[in-house]
Amino acid sequence: MLHVIVDLDVGGAEVALYRLLTAKGARATEHAVVSLTTLGPIGHRLTEQGVAVHVLGMRGGLDLFKAGARLYRILRWYQPDVVQTWMYHADLVGGLAARLAGVKRIIWGIRTLELDAGAPRATRIVRFACARLSSLIPSSIACVAQAARSSHVQLGYASDKMCVIHNGYDFDVYRQAISAREKKRSQFGVGATEVLIGSVGRWHPDKGHDVLLAALGQVCAQHPTAKAVLIGRGLVPGNHELIQLLRNHGLQERVILKGERSDVPECLAAMDIYCLHSRREAFPNALAEAMASALPCVAADVGDAALLLAGTGCLVPPGDVGSLASALCALLRMTEDDRRQMGRQAAHHIQQDYSLEACRLKFERLYSLEGST
Repeated sequence: MLHVIVDLDVGGAEVALYRLLTAKGARATEHAVVSLTTLGPIGHRLTEQGVAVHVLGMRGGLDLFKAGARLYRILRWYQPDVVQTWMYHADLVGGLAARLAGVKRIIWGIRTLELDAGAPRATRIVRFACARLSSLIPSSIACVAQAARSSHVQLGYASDKMCVIHNGYDFDVYRQAISAREKKRSQFGVGATEVLIGSVGRWHPDKGHDVLLAALGQVCAQHPTAKAVLIGRGLVPGNHELIQLLRNHGLQERVILKGERSDVPECLAAMDIYCLHSRREAFPNALAEAMASALPCVAADVGDAALLLAGTGCLVPPGDVGSLASALCALLRMTEDDRRQMGRQAAHHIQQDYSLEACRLKFERLYSLEGST
């Protein structure tokens, strides 16, 4: 079994791949991974678990054919029964190389809902090519969310080859992290009587941190015990645009910036309320993790957020500062016991349908399907 992915930095697809290959019951040594670009933190972690990782070092479009040729040689050496690719560039390059190498079962992976207005032209071209080739190259196309499936069918992807396999979670990780709550709150400088609103996600226009901070400006003016912590790549004091937003909303003393972390479950345990404020998502992975941590959640209605929450939290229109502020204030007015009960309902729901074991078994059934196109 060989996986092809664009890179192995910390991101939704990369973490999902790592969890899938290292889940209980998975046989990591039966898998190999090819990164088109760099090794990254997830690549290091995979090698520590015994997974063979190959790095092609692609730096741009000019390296595309060179990387494809190297991938073809790797495929001929491994002769895998199944190749699974993750994200557009890997779908195109990995899919073509696998077909040329004689691999009969090729599974593409769709991890996004849509491209933002600033997406590179090359990525749009690759996605267009994938849509046109989707009836010829992949045997199956695994979408991370129902919303992602629907949007890609509209783009011309072969609907009869598409299925939805949501991310899965090891719930023991989040249950064990709760023991770190007080220590982590102390590290963050959060007092016992303060209510901590949190979010996890990289600094990017799609993630809507400007929407969150505008809402927090209203929230913190009404609730003096409210604080917020932002976790994710780029959410650091050196981000001058972010710091200016904090100043604009008078939040310098109310928002804690912690950047990219390797202890996200412990960070979630320190929070009292979770907020998903994205403008667009396919499957909001961080929201699912917050629910697994038994946090009451306020979420923008993006991608499969409504499906995930299933009535256990508050949904608001994406980009709507007033609605987001109102929902956060409503949770802040609740008693601590009521918020905890809301969080327990979220945890109960997520555990029913989104376990890592269920995700792994769905992929294994997909791998073993007979026939190809």
